[in-house]
Order: sequence, then C-alpha cells, then structure tokens
Amino acid sequence: MFNSVRIRLTLWYTAVLTCVLVAMAFATYFLLRQDSAHRTDAAIVEMADSFLTTVNAESRDATGPDGLKAAIEEAISEHRYRDTVFVVLNQEGKIVVSSSNQLLKEPPGASVEILQEAMGRAKLGVRPFRTVRLRDEVHRSYARRFSIGKEEYTLFVLQSLHSQREVLGSIIGAF
Repeated sequence: MFNSVRIRLTLWYTAVLTCVLVAMAFATYFLLRQDSAHRTDAAIVEMADSFLTTVNAESRDATGPDGLKAAIEEAISEHRYRDTVFVVLNQEGKIVVSSSNQLLKEPPGASVEILQEAMGRAKLGVRPFRTVRLRDEVHRSYARRFSIGKEEYTLFVLQSLHSQREVLGSIIGAF
C-alpha cells in the first residue's frame, strides 16, 4: 500500500503541513501572550499615574491628622475599576488604605506578606511588575514608591488576569 509514490508524497506533505500549522499556532499564542502582558503593564502604569495625580490633588486640600488617608480614600473612590485593586502601604509595610477589603481579608496576613515581599523588591528596584496569586486569583502587580510631604508610601496596583486567561484559553481551545 505504501509503495505508491502518490500516497507517500501525500503523507509527507500532510506531515509537513501539520508541523508548519502547529509551529504557527505556538508562535501566535506566545506573541499574543507577550502582547497581552505588555498591554496590561502599560495600563497598570497609566492607572497608577492617574491615581497618584488624584492623590496629590486631594492631599493639597486635606487637613488634619487623617487628611492623607482621606485623600487616598477619595482617590480610590474616584478610581473604581472592576478588575483593579489599589493598595497603599506605609514605610513599615502596613496597609494604609485598600480599595478591596475583601481581597485582603482571607487568608489573614498571607496577602500582606506577598505585598510586603513585592514592596521589598520595589525598594531594590528589581522588577516593579510581578504576577501574584491572592485568594485563588492571579493578578499582575505593579509597585511604585511615592511620597507626600515627608512620608513615603508604596502604591500597589493589582490587575486581575482572569479575563486574559479566558481569552488565551479560548485560543488554545480553538486548536
């Protein structure tokens, strides 16, 4: 049966075409994944810039001992996004304000430790972007140091990667 040249050429061309299509599928997947990561990182930086601009504007109007906390809470109320969480830590690594109390409640202390580790990396200037897992959900985090007056703080912007994983999963499912 395999003695026919026509059948052997057909099998050979089928194998080559399959290999080319599989290679293109993997290349497309990794390019889309990389592009998605770059877009997410750019969006996180843009949100952090916008958030800090609002905090600076609100802190000028704030008075009293809790003025800064009120300014940050006001900035959080103005920057509500469905899949984005803002967390502000002080120099000691304690949470000043968070836009999601639900995210940081369970398990107690575990998410704070993850954020403090990321804050340590931000102090060293190593990788401001990081992928973290909080409460069984994967987030892309961005750490940024900022100061208001004489106090220094660290802003963490956590962007959920749930929707991106759904899109990439559907691409894989298409093959």
